[in-house]
Amino acid sequence: MARILTAALAEFADRGFDGASATEIARRAGVAQLLVHYHFTSKADLWKAVVTRAFAELDTVFEGMDTPALDPIERIKEVLRRYVRFSGG
Repeated sequence: MARILTAALAEFADRGFDGASATEIARRAGVAQLLVHYHFTSKADLWKAVVTRAFAELDTVFEGMDTPALDPIERIKEVLRRYVRFSGG
């Protein structure tokens, strides 16, 4: 299922929600299209799973950033570093 979510993220990023297709997501994931439909009953369900996974990953990137031990300028620098690493990932 992880391969489907990874492929779906790329497909949604490239083509948007309306342009993405289960056929192309399956091709990118290297699985049968029926497997996509087995795990996700609709494109909307797949989109929700992709977004949930992406935000969960983003949450882990920013863990510990709420500590008051960091100087505000250093905190901003670290947030930007982490965001760039995550975005380039």
